[in-house]
Amino acid sequence: NEDPNLYREYRMEIFKETQSISSFKPTEIFKPKVEEIKQTNESELVPISTLKDTHPVIQYVDKRRIPTEHWSKIFLVKDFNQFASKFDSVFEKLKHRHPRLVFPFYDKDGSIICYNCRAFGNEQPKYVKLTVDPNKEKIYGLWRVDESKPIFVTEGQIDSLFVDNCVAAGSADYSAKWFSDRKDGVIIVPDSDYKRNPQVYKLLENAIDSGFKISLMPESIPWKDINDCVMKGNMTIDKINSLLRNNVTSGLKAKMELISRKKF
Repeated sequence: NEDPNLYREYRMEIFKETQSISSFKPTEIFKPKVEEIKQTNESELVPISTLKDTHPVIQYVDKRRIPTEHWSKIFLVKDFNQFASKFDSVFEKLKHRHPRLVFPFYDKDGSIICYNCRAFGNEQPKYVKLTVDPNKEKIYGLWRVDESKPIFVTEGQIDSLFVDNCVAAGSADYSAKWFSDRKDGVIIVPDSDYKRNPQVYKLLENAIDSGFKISLMPESIPWKDINDCVMKGNMTIDKINSLLRNNVTSGLKAKMELISRKKF
């Protein structure tokens, strides 16, 4: 299946443009050496849970403190362009061989909706989505959600893995039908860039106006997103989940809180 955005995305890589079209950019603290990954002997898609402790990708996910319980659903692909060429022929023309970390988006029945593939090196765009089922919305984490309980929504996939009963939107846009159909139970957890980015701020404001609840980290916490809270702030998963549960607001109260944090 072809993703109509892929050709446009990869023109940027071909012409060496530097601006990523990724909607979010997790902070880098550790980068594995791409050459070390290339020298390993894995086949096409390998669950990272099967890699040795000394493997550079294990060092990467361990430094990011991604919970080991999720490692079986995160994969390594050594030759991304070869893998991606099965989804769009534009990749066949790209000769550069580089690995990526692969996050499959599973539906509730276990089928795969798409793959989101994250670069280890400086390849652009940082994230590339490969569509498997174009008829389904690209929401990450559906396999682990209990819809009888409040559902938290982060922007990034990695962030969502630290939060109980959580999915990821993949951006700051919460207009997907899956969210609106579950509006009463959905709680949005934005990255902190809404404070300085007018576009992100407006999307969050629209979500509040539409009836969504939000949970903002306390102002005393300086980090951009959930993964930063863990890596840079040494916050425990229990602490993060407690803060999110205790800071849920909606309606006028949520809008006033948003306005009080606005820095543009």
